[in-house]
Amino acid sequence: MRETQFIRQNKEKWSEFEDVLNDTNKDPDKLHDVFIQITDDLSHARTFYPSRSVRAYLNGVAQLIFTDLYNRKKSPLSRLRFFFTDELPQVVYESRWSFFWAIVFFLLSFAIGYFSSMMEPEFLRTILGDSYVEMTVENIKKGDPMAVYKSSGRFDMTFGIMENNMRVTLMYFMLGIFAGVGSVAMMMYNGVMLGAFLQFFAQNKLLGEANLTVWMHGTLEISAIVIGTAAGITMGRGLLFPGTYTRLQAFQMSARRAIKIMVGVMVMLFFAALIEGNLTRHTEAGTGFRGGFIALNVLFLLFYYAFLPFYKAKKGFKEALKIEHLPPDNFASISYLKIKSAGEIFGETFVFFKRYMKQYMWAALGLAAFFCGFIFLIGLGTPDEILKLQTNPFTQYEVFAQFYMNDKVPLLPIINGLVYAAMAYVVFRLILRGEGKPERTRQYEAVQFLKISTVTITLMSLASVHGLFIALFLLIAFPFMALWLYLMYRDNYSVLNGVRHAWWLMGSGVGLSFGTYYVMAVTGYLFFAFLNSAFLWLYMWFIGWNLSFMSQTHFDQTIVVITALLASFTLFINFMLLFTACSLLFYSLLEINEANSLIEKIKQIGIGKRIKGMMRE
Repeated sequence: MRETQFIRQNKEKWSEFEDVLNDTNKDPDKLHDVFIQITDDLSHARTFYPSRSVRAYLNGVAQLIFTDLYNRKKSPLSRLRFFFTDELPQVVYESRWSFFWAIVFFLLSFAIGYFSSMMEPEFLRTILGDSYVEMTVENIKKGDPMAVYKSSGRFDMTFGIMENNMRVTLMYFMLGIFAGVGSVAMMMYNGVMLGAFLQFFAQNKLLGEANLTVWMHGTLEISAIVIGTAAGITMGRGLLFPGTYTRLQAFQMSARRAIKIMVGVMVMLFFAALIEGNLTRHTEAGTGFRGGFIALNVLFLLFYYAFLPFYKAKKGFKEALKIEHLPPDNFASISYLKIKSAGEIFGETFVFFKRYMKQYMWAALGLAAFFCGFIFLIGLGTPDEILKLQTNPFTQYEVFAQFYMNDKVPLLPIINGLVYAAMAYVVFRLILRGEGKPERTRQYEAVQFLKISTVTITLMSLASVHGLFIALFLLIAFPFMALWLYLMYRDNYSVLNGVRHAWWLMGSGVGLSFGTYYVMAVTGYLFFAFLNSAFLWLYMWFIGWNLSFMSQTHFDQTIVVITALLASFTLFINFMLLFTACSLLFYSLLEINEANSLIEKIKQIGIGKRIKGMMRE
């Protein structure tokens, strides 16, 4: 191609590149795309026009873009500084109404607790509990009303409080998924407790001492709870008020904004725990020191969360938030014809889940109802004897293991095998639908489900023999099993041929296979552990208020059934996502081993495909 023709074909494109380069508000992503295209053109010019001016021009443009990109690169420290000095205040400003309502509801709940305890003495014991009230009365008699803050060692108390506060505040935040109502309800409960607590000391003429002690750490701690609730409201507003977006898109944007708020909350809780574990215990410190320390905390909060966001908004933020720029849903596509990394498969798994969310949810709910109905109807004993369920996030492995090994549930491995076969079958049908494969006959589908069930029942029976086998199955065998089942379903392999082909495929992609699986498994476990600790706490608390007419025995059985239903539902959703990831992994492994897509592209070389007059090379 002549140089003049090359220039004529690309002149308009280069002019657009110069406009991007001269723009005062450059988009780094657009700069990156421009740089790639310019370097492609520069490579062509260096090859065919090494001594011509077009090469010098393109080289100069490429250098300018590279310099701009390099100068914009921020160090980790500068990015952290930018987040706390500009980005977080901007998010707080944009969420200012969520903060306003969180403060209003907290003050209202505090007033309810304070004045209700004043008018009805028994209300105090109902909220704080008899044991806590009696312990504090004893401490008052001993002359040390705040002895509770000295009951543990510095180290144990600091990190125990830190873990508890972060877990509780994260729970408030996550409950914002219920349109923000869950976050507000939990915060108001704590506001009532705080009001009742201070009224208790007021009745004993110790309100001043209580305020000086509690607000030493409480200024940051209580504020963090209120801000965490504001983050939950911010997240929930995306569902309530989607605007011109879909509810899912609006929820994504509001959740991203809320997560940024929670980063600041976690920092506050860290310092609040340090203060509570090391400074609050020194109740002998002077009033001036403690009052001054509290005042400094209040001034910091007013400056950072009230003055700075409005000052920055009036002055102008350095950069606009990028969280509003979501690609339309129809742009999210899944490629079945290329080799993908574990991270790409992870992302495509959730794109696929979003596309077929309704089918996933109904399948998981139906299987959870079937599973729980079976174990409680066939199980030997009452529900609380069959399952020992806890809501602490660090006990979820014990909860999980009971679904596989349980002496009180006959035929449990067979039921598990059928449930996992059903999960795999639902996912595989959706994957083929997404790939564009034609529908199969009912007879074909029945045969495939029978083969899948045979494998899953056999494996579940072997795994249930010992706890170690369950661990090995989940850590090592599951990705192979999922790939094996998908091969049988998709390509109608026999059981033995499916094993051989799955082994052959995984042999050249072991790292990719287990990398994908472990990323999904860790994400799923964290989701399961959190959902079955934070949300269940709220559910049981709510049920306890509304089922007070029940006897304690019936109430305990009801709680176990509800807990098991929710736990199995979230567990099955996670395993369906694992089956999805392993099914999408199949296409990358197939391309690694057979390169069908690459071979097809090679066949197309030289068949007259042109781009702007240039032969594709």
